[in-house]
Amino acid sequence: MHTVLARRLKACCPPNARQRGFICADDTLENSAVLDAVLGDCKKKLRECHVAVLDFAFDTVSHAALIDLLRKRGLPEGFCNYVARLYATSETVLEVNGARSGPARVGQRVRQGDPLSPVLFNMAMDVILAALTRGL
Repeated sequence: MHTVLARRLKACCPPNARQRGFICADDTLENSAVLDAVLGDCKKKLRECHVAVLDFAFDTVSHAALIDLLRKRGLPEGFCNYVARLYATSETVLEVNGARSGPARVGQRVRQGDPLSPVLFNMAMDVILAALTRGL
């Protein structure tokens, strides 16, 4: 079911064009070519160049912020409530040297291995990309 939801969510909320996470493309080659072109242009025009590479992980996404983002994007309330319940009931168990902990609530991060997670993660990162663009 999450594969279908992910496909539909991606179709109605496509990622920012600058987004590189979980995009079907040869990202390393494309990103290297873009960086090479920018650096070559700066060198040619004798201009300073500042580059920042941001690498965020699944565990940087707050559940509350994610649900707020979905609502701000105008997604149906039923979908927002479903994702809110999904994350409100998320638990994990730690295992160290064969000993397992009791269940622990998870307050941030998207669920690893869930087909919906990359789309939700990219939506959260789009907020950061938009803020960077406004700051230029």
